[in-house]
Amino acid sequence: KSNFDEIQFQSNLQAVFDDPKKYKESTSGIGVRIFTGFNFNEYIAVEAGLSKFAKPDFSVTEKITNADKTTKITTHHKGNFSTLGIDIRAIGSYSLTDNVFIRAQLGAIGWDNKYASLNVAKDEVVTVTEAKDRGVSIITGFGLGYGISEKMAVTLDFEKTEIAEIPVKTIAIGFSFKL
Repeated sequence: KSNFDEIQFQSNLQAVFDDPKKYKESTSGIGVRIFTGFNFNEYIAVEAGLSKFAKPDFSVTEKITNADKTTKITTHHKGNFSTLGIDIRAIGSYSLTDNVFIRAQLGAIGWDNKYASLNVAKDEVVTVTEAKDRGVSIITGFGLGYGISEKMAVTLDFEKTEIAEIPVKTIAIGFSFKL
């Protein structure tokens, strides 16, 4: 689950949408990462992965009740923050018991991002502006793992990076299989 607490979908934070229009946004969600890796020894590994990050979004909707008492919800504006990333990470692990280990990671992530935002002019005209950006950021993390068997482990990691100048914090559950 990724969290984008500092994302701002509105350029004018004073913008207020009066009834019956409603502004709604989400700043977190669930993404997915597929990876492969190589263990050099029990302490050091390298991973390369492909990530589809969570997609925070916003919408401006209006609930309209018709004369026949039926209601209709109309979406006036919507947008999101969509990111695809490719990463490479160095992973350090240290066993606490036969099955439990701690881990730390450091790597780089190349990302491709699409970002929509609301722009509210002084005359209160609202438009949605879309932007695309690409870049490379450092990714760091630490976590805890449990070896289910010699060939399988489950991990819980906290990761941090920055995408399009927005800090991203992720809690990841991972499943590793040795071939």
